[in-house]
Amino acid sequence: MPSTSNGVAMVRRRVEATGRGRDLLERARQIQFLRISGPRTASDVEGVLEPIFSGRVRADVAAAHLVAGDAQLAAGEKDKAREHWRTSVSV
Repeated sequence: MPSTSNGVAMVRRRVEATGRGRDLLERARQIQFLRISGPRTASDVEGVLEPIFSGRVRADVAAAHLVAGDAQLAAGEKDKAREHWRTSVSV
């Protein structure tokens, strides 16, 4: 069993990583709603969510795919939106 200080550090890191994931999701939502919809906005949303997609940041991957899919649909890219939505179901 790990020592108390080591265990606390592990939990703190996990909470910080999860918090960062929520921050990234919120930033992506803000980009989507505060800017004019289009390919550049959709690309920026996907760029913000990339750490979640790649697994570098712990977060709800399905929620990230739903947000990215909504951004792609708003940009008129139905196929790309469908890809994200189908991925969110399989996650």
